[in-house]
Amino acid sequence: MAITSLSVGSPSSRPSVFFLALLLFALVFDCQAGGRSQLISNLKQGKPQTVVAYGTSLTEGGAWVDQLQTMLDARYSGLATVINSGKAGMWSTWGVENLEERVIQKRPDTVFIEFAINDAHVANHVSLAQAKANLETMISRIHTANRRCEIMLMTMNPPVGGNLERRPQIEAYYQMYRDVAKKYKLPLIDHERHWQRLLEQDKTLFDQYLPDGLHPTGEGCRQVILPGMVEALWGYYHQVSVRSPAFRRSAILSLAYTLGSSDISTPKTQKMFTQRRNGATKSHVTLRRCVVA
Repeated sequence: MAITSLSVGSPSSRPSVFFLALLLFALVFDCQAGGRSQLISNLKQGKPQTVVAYGTSLTEGGAWVDQLQTMLDARYSGLATVINSGKAGMWSTWGVENLEERVIQKRPDTVFIEFAINDAHVANHVSLAQAKANLETMISRIHTANRRCEIMLMTMNPPVGGNLERRPQIEAYYQMYRDVAKKYKLPLIDHERHWQRLLEQDKTLFDQYLPDGLHPTGEGCRQVILPGMVEALWGYYHQVSVRSPAFRRSAILSLAYTLGSSDISTPKTQKMFTQRRNGATKSHVTLRRCVVA
């Protein structure tokens, strides 16, 4: 397996073009030998899969759930069913109490879990220790029902303004998710770090994607969360050097140009990148792509 690197510019994009680029990106990396999630491996083998998204309003009202369904339908038509079992305003205690009905009875092959954002809310009185115990209980019960079920833990966006004041220890709760994922060797989709980078690089765009300081818009989900899902599910390897908050869009749009080429270092593909870069900003993304030799 060969690894190549390339710096590319940061092109602008309409949402529909960006979604298409994400799909094309998934197609490119669908051929790689390792790192792919169990969900994608099973879909690639033609096995029907049930996916449950379980969490707070960031799941129930999160556009990323439907966006993920659309992407899976486009790539594996009719094989994937994504069920939104999130509930606005709820936290992990509710998650444990409703796990049987909203998750286990659906007989999922893959489950996404996020409750940290509301566990951290001071009004819910969920200590860090209790939140961890609740999360571990959910993991245990899901695996008791189906040991082969793939569980993916997720950190979400950082709250800002008054939402942060009501969640002063949010980073500790997100770190707990990272620690639990490591302890149980579970996949982690660390959206918070991508959102945090966007906040540091371009607060105006961050506020645009998170107008109420807590809930991402559909475009915010498309530009920040969905690429993170693609990264985790298709398992591509990358190394990012950021000088722009649009680094994900830049990377994925640019790599879409590699379709039809077995290696991004070919003269034809390099020419495509050069042409694209000529009209781009000075921001850049450095990517390492695994190519099947």
